[in-house]
Amino acid sequence: MTSGFLTEKSLLLITRAINDSRKFIEDLPDFDQTVLAYPLYEYEYFNEHDPSLISQDFERVIITSSQSLSYLWAHEENFKKYRFACVGVKTSEKLKEGGFEVSEKAPTASALLKMLKDTAKSKFLYVRGREISFDFKKFIQDQGGFCDEIIAYGTVPALQIPAEIKERILSHESLMITLFSANAAETLEKLLVKEGLEEVRTRTKLLSISHRVIKSLEQTDWQKMYVCEKPDIDSMYALIQKIRERKS
Repeated sequence: MTSGFLTEKSLLLITRAINDSRKFIEDLPDFDQTVLAYPLYEYEYFNEHDPSLISQDFERVIITSSQSLSYLWAHEENFKKYRFACVGVKTSEKLKEGGFEVSEKAPTASALLKMLKDTAKSKFLYVRGREISFDFKKFIQDQGGFCDEIIAYGTVPALQIPAEIKERILSHESLMITLFSANAAETLEKLLVKEGLEEVRTRTKLLSISHRVIKSLEQTDWQKMYVCEKPDIDSMYALIQKIRERKS
């Protein structure tokens, strides 16, 4: 279908939300490769605060994404009294810079679970996204603890592939696409079908932040699928460089 259009070599698509993609690209080392931001989703934020939570005493506030921070900044005076358990080194650093006390930090949700196991029977507040990959509330309740939740943000999936991106996809022999979430992976597959670009999978290398993201894919005819050594941004940079430097 697209053989007449293939005029350029390699294209790397960064599929995070637009501001995150731009920042990611800014920090990416130069290489003989076209690099474009291709957001598969954007964020929407819910900053309305529940007054009933103000008077409650929580043993910990759990944060698993930097996207929850905008909620904390908006209601800073209500959260400074709590200690935080956090997934992500950079997210925990931002919390500390904002004057919050971080008592536990871990690179992954599973690692944080192990740290919280001894205190899981306590009272927690989980500030999270609308879509989650792990249910901390259920884990804490299963351990005999209590967990309230605040939905601080949600993701809105892209409805189409922008014309410029579609044109670039059609004109490149080889594609590399980063995937940072299961929702993004599912959206990518749906959009390729919707736009009639299914054959693109056979010349696309997928670079995934985790094995969980790869498992969310339904199609198996991708040229190659790679997974970061660790589920963080630095590991994604390292994986991109590793694939770039390979001759094939």
